[in-house]
Amino acid sequence: MRTVGEGLGALAAQLRAGAGRPNLLRYQPHPRQYAFHTSTAPQRLFIGGNRSGKTTAGALEGLYRARGVHPYQRVPEAPTRGRIVAVDYPNGHGQIVHPVLRQWILPSDLIGGSWELSYSKQDRELRLANGSTIQMSSADSDLDKHAGTSRHWVWVDEECPKPYWVENRARVIDTGGVIWLTMTAVEGQTWSYDDLYAPGLGLEGKRKDPRIFVVQVAMDDNPYLDAGARADFLSGLDEEDKAARVLGNYNVVGGLIFKHFKRESHVVPSRLPPVDWPVYASMDHGLNAPTAWHWHAVGPQGRVLTFHEEYAAELTAPEWAARVLEYEAKLGRSVEYRVGDPSIGNRQQAGGMIVSIQGDYLAAGVPIMLGNNDVPASINRIRRYIARPGWWQVTEDCPQLIRQMGRYRWRTAISARTRERTNPMEAPVKKDDHAVDGVRYFFMSRPDLSALAPAAGPAAQVPPLAGASRLIDPSERVVPAQTTRRVVADSLSATEWEINETTGAFW
Repeated sequence: MRTVGEGLGALAAQLRAGAGRPNLLRYQPHPRQYAFHTSTAPQRLFIGGNRSGKTTAGALEGLYRARGVHPYQRVPEAPTRGRIVAVDYPNGHGQIVHPVLRQWILPSDLIGGSWELSYSKQDRELRLANGSTIQMSSADSDLDKHAGTSRHWVWVDEECPKPYWVENRARVIDTGGVIWLTMTAVEGQTWSYDDLYAPGLGLEGKRKDPRIFVVQVAMDDNPYLDAGARADFLSGLDEEDKAARVLGNYNVVGGLIFKHFKRESHVVPSRLPPVDWPVYASMDHGLNAPTAWHWHAVGPQGRVLTFHEEYAAELTAPEWAARVLEYEAKLGRSVEYRVGDPSIGNRQQAGGMIVSIQGDYLAAGVPIMLGNNDVPASINRIRRYIARPGWWQVTEDCPQLIRQMGRYRWRTAISARTRERTNPMEAPVKKDDHAVDGVRYFFMSRPDLSALAPAAGPAAQVPPLAGASRLIDPSERVVPAQTTRRVVADSLSATEWEINETTGAFW
């Protein structure tokens, strides 16, 4: 039996432990966390490296709203209805969310000051003394489990499949509530990049969306992180993992194929090519998936300017043919040839007739020769053009091509465990690649003139396009330059190219 002195000693020990324990009232957010808490945007993305404080910020924001008292902004009074979505129950909730909530919540906010009395394992719901509730949901449960009662707020810890985000967004509409996502982007540029990150920051030509707030946090932005622990963590990471887990950048799982394609060096303002540059067109066909058309001009020494894009889904070949002819009439320039997806030559029987996509285009006045779909060879050829300054430029009139060049990546195994045990795959991911595929067919339809160019460096610098020739208005008719035309046979089809009579340079 304890003596009075022993009992007082135990009580004192508990008080000292409680005094040193983090809680909501002692929370001192670092600057990026502060920016997150003060935002009033209805959608928020807190993307950060490991140990950057993103989970703590997500949990504290939920606790503020569950209490109905927020130190940085006005929120609905308690009781409120919240939801936390984790990757699963055993790990996401059991190992991450619950421990951080228990660490920061005030005992006075719990029923009887006890987590055990407040949390229902059966209902997976935390009930606070003020009547607020926090439902625990999982991204690996059925989607319909995320429907139901409206919520004042939803916190998604780590990226969930897009349908789960959409469903949870719907839960906060009628309350004028808020939803936020805290994540480390180890799975690459997924839907969160397209729907939150890019529009929230106004990237990739998108207008900045004031309804979305983005804060990006590096591991070093957390002033409370132990330097020794940081160094130990970094020791086993490759460069791509460091980008995501340390800097908070979007990782590219499998690795970018065209990692040297940079907006600042390869993308130029919208313009038409000089009048004496021959024009070519290329395409990749889809019906349910998008069809991509691009127009390219080839200049002195074989330099290429890709200057126009048409990109849409669910149009038939005759509809596309009309669209192509309309643009080329507006351009006012003859097209040397059009090259496309070799699959458009596949024939099938329809209504007692043998038809093909290529035939449908031809019947509508748009002949297309079949391209060379040697993927490794075309990737290597485009890489050579990218590596030489000024040899391939893309105008801002080609947004899908620019976007896809920055995401075109190698295919990987689905699971991280399998990726660790197997060699890297040698094929690209077949998703969001229609613009790139069409451009591959164009580059493979011509001689590889990049091989004749000097190596990258000061001697390889090419004068800007505006200095090569006068730019023209789309309505201006053009008289082609005097050239000698040759026909070079390759394994698939006849490929045209031209040599300047005077200088011998490729055009």
